[in-house]
Order: sequence, then structure tokens, then C-alpha cells
Amino acid sequence: MEKKHKNKIKDIERLSLVLLLIFTLISLFFVSLPVTLGVFLGGAIVIGNFYWLSRLVEKALSTEGSSKVSLIINFLLKSAFLLGSVVLVTLYTKVDLIALLTGLTTIIIAVLLAGGSEIWKKGG
Repeated sequence: MEKKHKNKIKDIERLSLVLLLIFTLISLFFVSLPVTLGVFLGGAIVIGNFYWLSRLVEKALSTEGSSKVSLIINFLLKSAFLLGSVVLVTLYTKVDLIALLTGLTTIIIAVLLAGGSEIWKKGG
């Protein structure tokens, strides 16, 4: 993968961590603990998922990449981990489900902000 693209992915990862911190602090000061926990856990799950997925894509695009079977197995494991994490959090913690969904959107907001920033830089 090109260095330019790797840097953009790293930027999105950093921005999503900053957004998660901001969202968590805001909910900590203004809302209840179950809401704060939901925002934090949702964000942590989706950021971990994005990180894992970006590494899988990097492997898939590299010339020395793993076999297709290995990549498919890793993708299925990642998907199972994501789904399992969300299920476990909703079943075994007292999180607010709307807050959990809000946390899960952290990476989407980071991608939109990073994309908007690129468009703004190019004047367009």
C-alpha cells in the first residue's frame, strides 16, 4: 500500500481516538455512567475493528501477502469479534444502547471529517 494512503489511514485512526476521547468526556460530564460507558465501549470496539481491517487490507494488497484462505479466515474472525463484542457488551453491561450506537459511529465521523478536510485542501 502506498505511503500516502497509509498516512491517511493513520490520520483517521488518530482522529477517531481524539473524537472518542471528546465524546467520552462530554458524556461523562453531562450524562449518566451507562451512557458514558456505552459511548466509550462502542468507540473502542469500532476503532479496534477499523485498525484490524486496515491491517487485513494492507496484507491483501501487499505483494508478499498471505494466502487468500488466510485472509478470508482473518476477515471472518474479525467480523465474529466485532459482532461478539457488541453482543457481549449489550448482554453483560449496563450500557445505554443509543450511546453504544453513538460510539460505534465514531469511525464514520472520523472518515467524513478526514474526507472533508481533503476536499477543503484541494479547494473543492
